[in-house]
Amino acid sequence: MAKLTKADFLDLYRLLAKTRALNETLIIRRNKFFGAALNGIRQEAVSVAPMFALLKVGILKESIKSGDHRTIWGKAVVMDELTADEEGHNHTLEILRNHFLKSTGGNRGRDGNVHWGCIDCRILPFMASDMGRMPGIALGFTEETKRLEWPSIKSKNKRPVGIAFFGEGAAQQGGIHEAMNWAAASNHKRAGRGAPFIFVIVKNQRSLFADGIDEHGDSDLAARANGYADMVGVDVDGDNPIEMYDASIEAVKRAQNLTSTLIVANTYRGTGHNQDQIEYEKGAVEAREWWRVKRVFGVEDIEKFKAEWKREPLRQLREHIVDSNIADEETLDGIMEEQRRYVDALADQVLAEPGITIAEDKKDRTIFPPINWADLPLEKPYGDDYETQRMGYNKAFAWIVGQLMREDERVVYLGEDVGEGGVLGYTRGLVEEFGRMRIWNATLSEEAIAANAAGRALYGSKPICEFQFSHFWWDGAVIYAVIAPQWYQKGLKFGFTSIFPGGVVRGGGSGDYHEAWQEGVLVNLAGITVVAPSNAYDLVGHMRAAHEFDGPVAVMLQISAANLPEFENFAVNYATGEIDKSVPQGIPLEPYVIPFGKAKILREGSDFTVVSYGAAAVSASKNEADFLEKEDGISVEVIDLRTVHPTDFDAIKESVQKTGRLAIMHAATRPRGAGTYIKSELMEDEGFLEYLLTRKVEIVAAGMEGDLFTPTARDLVWARLPYYTTEVEMEDEKGRKIKRDIHRSSELAAVIKDSMRYK
Repeated sequence: MAKLTKADFLDLYRLLAKTRALNETLIIRRNKFFGAALNGIRQEAVSVAPMFALLKVGILKESIKSGDHRTIWGKAVVMDELTADEEGHNHTLEILRNHFLKSTGGNRGRDGNVHWGCIDCRILPFMASDMGRMPGIALGFTEETKRLEWPSIKSKNKRPVGIAFFGEGAAQQGGIHEAMNWAAASNHKRAGRGAPFIFVIVKNQRSLFADGIDEHGDSDLAARANGYADMVGVDVDGDNPIEMYDASIEAVKRAQNLTSTLIVANTYRGTGHNQDQIEYEKGAVEAREWWRVKRVFGVEDIEKFKAEWKREPLRQLREHIVDSNIADEETLDGIMEEQRRYVDALADQVLAEPGITIAEDKKDRTIFPPINWADLPLEKPYGDDYETQRMGYNKAFAWIVGQLMREDERVVYLGEDVGEGGVLGYTRGLVEEFGRMRIWNATLSEEAIAANAAGRALYGSKPICEFQFSHFWWDGAVIYAVIAPQWYQKGLKFGFTSIFPGGVVRGGGSGDYHEAWQEGVLVNLAGITVVAPSNAYDLVGHMRAAHEFDGPVAVMLQISAANLPEFENFAVNYATGEIDKSVPQGIPLEPYVIPFGKAKILREGSDFTVVSYGAAAVSASKNEADFLEKEDGISVEVIDLRTVHPTDFDAIKESVQKTGRLAIMHAATRPRGAGTYIKSELMEDEGFLEYLLTRKVEIVAAGMEGDLFTPTARDLVWARLPYYTTEVEMEDEKGRKIKRDIHRSSELAAVIKDSMRYK
């Protein structure tokens, strides 16, 4: 154990005093900032002591630190011991800028109060007020640190670890259990991976009105560690800085040996849940005597509240220092006063800085990280001199994942059963080459999978996570809701790829839970790029583009495409039997990307425009268009959106300006698909309405007499879909007669024919 020297005790007191001063400054200046006023006053030991332990071990800057409402202060203050002289890394100053909503702050006034962090210094930004979401993200960041950094660190004592803080209320959320279970699975010797992680429950004893009985039945929270492998549970007096420090040192040592610790820090909230929910006695604020209260919203026993203040951390450490003859009262008073003057001066400096304005905010309202596609290997016209290989949809996916993993050690593939190839075979053959450290059989915990991938991406890696079936994503949806606004708010880069398999499974019969699509929800989250590769060629280009991108990308895969020749490319006109030689006949073996937000004109036409996405819907659209031209003389333009969000509205408008008619087709029901969103955006454009000959935009989607859920009986499955499969006979490249199953859409054909009656 790293014992504290006399100088250490004074340093620890100074850091507690500075943290107290930061909390005090914001209470005193409450009327100077807008929004919530959360505060960590009286809980400085929980906040500071673990950071001081990391500082003494020598791994503070390298370790991953995820705070909650009451502990973010100590992370800033202690981290400033290492970085305050570095430009942009006075974290105490940055917390003040965040609260006072200054344009000079990292969040530019778009997110305030404790919603702050510093990725450069591995302080994970506070992103979600339901704190159960953050530990899983911090765990992913930590595991990537362990995987890529530990091998080059010779001394075990210098290995960085991760630590996450959350209240006893958040400890009841499922995401916390999933993160702890993930750590247990990762730390098992057979797994050979490792999660050097510490979980800290800040046991406040009360929420707003709820107490420990309401929240967890007054459970022994530390005993929960017994339910997880290689985890130790510890109860600590969270108001005693020395006990908190000692427990943290032991937890760091365990983490460095891949044993997790669950610390339950027993403390007491020294304010209201929100600072506006407390009323002080006259003169108390001016005297900084925070125990002098009239009332605290949600607290009935005010005398208990005042009594708890007698055990507060600075008083406990102060008594120890004086009793041990380390320093006298006058010296400690001087330290406290010095820290108050310092933080007050910072606050005055920040208040003089410019606040955020609408004009300033307008300068950049992007929701995705920028990328210069011109700097990347763009897809080339077919016919250029490059080698190709014929691949089906699934084979192309496994091939490009393997290519990315060979090229970039940052790529890790996480998912359920993926180590053996997965239920749908997307990773077949990869574990033999890359091993279980990179083809990762994840726990059956979709929130943990999403959070872990997000954390690895925040580290700077390029993880791919797979949801076995698209509908399973719902358990992890909250993580996407958390990360969607983070580029706009904080400039955070979550460059990871998520795989969403949807659609008919083995001819149907798997029901809604396995066959549903989720793009409509993802599109409405706004900060997620959504792509829907319609063929093997696009699939490879989309995956490489996602790898190059610094934002979250959801890849909607068509389960039924599998290895059907129809989805290798769209070179064949099944109505005429002709093969379009301008379309790539295989996958180029040299790298290429398909930029996001750019649709493709799959076939040109002059009478009607069909916009579609997803392999089966796009193929049905193109095939139906080919047959309509041959049999009815109707010229249909088919647009493959490729990227569902952001949507290429310019391509749609340009096409409709030519044809005057539009239908949007997708495999999902109307509420779940993106058709309603696309139609709504288009109809807001007065110029677009002038192009429409019929003033109608049809949506061809799944559903039988309404937007029904996916049934199980085969006939019902196909009756609800906007397309069907049929067999055609054609000649292959060698002139041999062959039969192929292809997708068509009688529903789309009816819409087009009906529309053609209007001039």
